[in-house]
Amino acid sequence: MPNEQLEFYIATDGCDTHIGSLEKPFKSFEKAIEVIKEHGTHRGKIIFWIRKGIYRLKNTLIFDEEIVMNPLLHICFSHYLDEEVIISGGVLLNTQWKAYKNGIKVADIGMNHDFDMLLMNGKTQVLCRYPNYVEDEILNGYSEQALSQERVATWENPKGGYIRALHEKDWGGNSYRIKGKTVDQQLIYDWVGDNNRGAGHSRKKVMVENIFEELDSEREWYYDSDTGKLYFYPPKGEDLEQATFEGATLETLFTFKGKSIEEPIQNITLEGLTFTCTHRTLFTRRYEHPLRGDWGIARAGAIYIENAEGINIKKCKFYDLGGNGIMMSAYNKGHVVDYNDIENIGASGILVVGLQKATRDPSTWENHKTTIEDYEVGPKTEDYPRNIMISNNYIYNSGIYEKQSAGVCISISENVTVSKNTIHHVPRAGINISDGTFGGHIIEGNDLFDCVRETGDHGPFNSWGRDRFWSVPEYNTTGLFGKEKRPYALLDARSRTIIRSNRIHGNHAFGIDLDDGSSNYEIYNNLCLGVGIKTREGFDRKVYNNILIGCCFEIHCTYAMNEDMFFNNIIYNYKAYNFIAINEGNTTRFKDNVCYKDEEVFNQPSSNDYSLKVTSDALQLGFKNFPMTDQDFGRQDKPNPPVYVYIYGGSEESYYELEDAKLIDITDDGLRSATGLPDYKGMYLLDIPAIGWWVEQGFRIGDVIRKVNDEKIVDTQDFMRVYKQLEEGTDYEIQVYRNQTYHTLKIRKK
Repeated sequence: MPNEQLEFYIATDGCDTHIGSLEKPFKSFEKAIEVIKEHGTHRGKIIFWIRKGIYRLKNTLIFDEEIVMNPLLHICFSHYLDEEVIISGGVLLNTQWKAYKNGIKVADIGMNHDFDMLLMNGKTQVLCRYPNYVEDEILNGYSEQALSQERVATWENPKGGYIRALHEKDWGGNSYRIKGKTVDQQLIYDWVGDNNRGAGHSRKKVMVENIFEELDSEREWYYDSDTGKLYFYPPKGEDLEQATFEGATLETLFTFKGKSIEEPIQNITLEGLTFTCTHRTLFTRRYEHPLRGDWGIARAGAIYIENAEGINIKKCKFYDLGGNGIMMSAYNKGHVVDYNDIENIGASGILVVGLQKATRDPSTWENHKTTIEDYEVGPKTEDYPRNIMISNNYIYNSGIYEKQSAGVCISISENVTVSKNTIHHVPRAGINISDGTFGGHIIEGNDLFDCVRETGDHGPFNSWGRDRFWSVPEYNTTGLFGKEKRPYALLDARSRTIIRSNRIHGNHAFGIDLDDGSSNYEIYNNLCLGVGIKTREGFDRKVYNNILIGCCFEIHCTYAMNEDMFFNNIIYNYKAYNFIAINEGNTTRFKDNVCYKDEEVFNQPSSNDYSLKVTSDALQLGFKNFPMTDQDFGRQDKPNPPVYVYIYGGSEESYYELEDAKLIDITDDGLRSATGLPDYKGMYLLDIPAIGWWVEQGFRIGDVIRKVNDEKIVDTQDFMRVYKQLEEGTDYEIQVYRNQTYHTLKIRKK
């Protein structure tokens, strides 16, 4: 019958020579692939019911054009009667433990295993490291002594070790493979490329791992592949003879990959399955830098999808993964990722990333173009995802290893909807849009909190928009040349992106961070608790009917002819706006925004309900209350953010004057972000006269003075002290931070 539904069963105690019935099930997923090929012309549905148990895959299950050739065939893998089905990329290890020394045990498990995550009784252990593991700390522990010569000297052979650190400006992370060391105790290491903003790392926020001499703490382990010995420091009271050990080996569990855009793989559903125990991709490949977003991309995940249509992943669980959860690469269309739990994973939860060749006139940080050659609007090829639904997912504790990561990341894609997800406890953004290509996304109803835990200059929602126009006619990060850029603003961001009805909770940085030219956005009905909304550079942003509690609008580096609009917003804060580097000719418009200084205007702040009372004057001006109970954001069966408590306190901003210039400290995330500083040190030139000494010496508005001769400048008072000590008529060197790079000026004090 053409539309007959075929049903088969798989069980851990089955046999692949069976007929696949409930009574006589198959044993393996490999047998399921054979069955699909046998029924390749079937018009209808084939369901594989999976019985409870752990299925350890020896190889990635690949569904390609040789397996699925029929667009009228729908394949489904589902758990049977809600039984727990675990699909693992790990291999069981044969461990017979013996005493080694200092409380460490050793087992001979054989040579040439490939795993960098060890699980004992299903719980991830700690790859030996310095400093030792600390829960809920940056990098789970860091030390500026991690790469000291004294420490390196204690390592006999660090080859095969790893360095993980934050980026030198806290913009995500940077990671390195250790190749060895020199005779004078200098480490030799290679960068893996996991950050698109350069290889530099923090000198303080750094750690090392997989070096044998650092095995000195409970739960730490080390595997020597040359000798086949596994070393482990067991927790007190643990019975190792009864424990099960498993090493994560496979990077990818399921691959769905069509032959081409014209012949995609189609109509596959995964439902109610659990995916776990995948190898980290952090040190196994060179990262790709698609455009000018900050991300390095590893095109891999526990589930990898390419050249595909109609892939559905529903009610699945992903946990203890070394890398990404779900990766959609290149052409993808019409997928649904709904009601999944993604917890305790090394990188990003869901990545949706097209290919660079889909973009016109692509510019990268390595090939940074300041001219446009292709003026056509939109994509060049079809190698990008579109019409994707990501909804009702719970993403918790992602980015354990990769700090340039997010709960959901979108790049070189169009019309991706991210709806009603709960995302928290992540090192960087909860949701990230890495570039303006090609827009049309809907970000709605999400609950984002406890984000940006380990990095800086970012928001629970973050975007970049460094599209074709961004560096015309020259590279500049202070919002110049808006008039020249205006004609090309929407060549890439051709479709409007909507951010609406989200709850965003935090205590630093920005809630909705539209960074570096993010253009063509409509932002409304968002509740921002403790974090504001930032627009930097960019064109055509319409921001209205939002509520900001304890924070303000951050308006940075505005372009001329930008056409931004802010209206009917509510701000409960000591100030409504923080303006930094506003450029002449900008056409930002403000209307009927109301800044309150008393929480009595709100209905129930004690439960995060900041809807306005009916007596509020803002309602008369056009503001409209929107739903904001816990039931209105995120997934209903998952945690909610804590109640945000804002104690109003007015603040008068002060500045210093010197030679008719206005000087201020770097006191908040707004100034740090606007200048691109790695920290909060230095003195900011808020305003200088159009003519006179400052201009003659080469200073510009927006410069940050960081050093006078060899003396570092901490703040404005520090600069004033140093400046007074300089002798008149003498030449000095001053280091300023401008356009996110250091410049040295030769000055002469009057």
